[in-house]
Amino acid sequence: MKPLKVARVYRLARKVAALRESSAPFVGPYYWVPTPQGWEVVGYPEEAYGDLIHDSAWRRYTIPYLQDLWRLQDAEVMTLNRVPYGVPRGRVSQALNGVYLINHGGDAPLPGPDAMRAVRKEMNLGGVKVAGKLKAVLDPHEKQLPLHTAVVNRVLEAAKSRRNA
Repeated sequence: MKPLKVARVYRLARKVAALRESSAPFVGPYYWVPTPQGWEVVGYPEEAYGDLIHDSAWRRYTIPYLQDLWRLQDAEVMTLNRVPYGVPRGRVSQALNGVYLINHGGDAPLPGPDAMRAVRKEMNLGGVKVAGKLKAVLDPHEKQLPLHTAVVNRVLEAAKSRRNA
């Protein structure tokens, strides 16, 4: 992985950590990222990353993170570039009435309440500013695509085999 890409990803992560201290809720896309230890939610708040669509979040930030976590080879990175809908994802938005919406595909790797708790924590939605103004919305558009999921699983299984060899 290019050092510049890694530096950019971690620099933005530090910016998000600083934003988190403000306790302001985040809006923007998020991905469930498979790690060697399990799953984690990685959010891309607009305040730090700008207004991202999932394809951009996947290619610019999630893949470099996966590459670092799994020590992916260049060919595997190129393969992942073509499958931005291979892991669970969603988006937090704010409706005109002030309600924060957690749009999701209903396919998170954790049971419903645990999944929503993880998303709320990552997207800074636990504060009093959103008390009573939070709603989970099943959105078929956010559902992962089975062919993309199969490719992601194949790439990560190969990486896992190399790690264990």
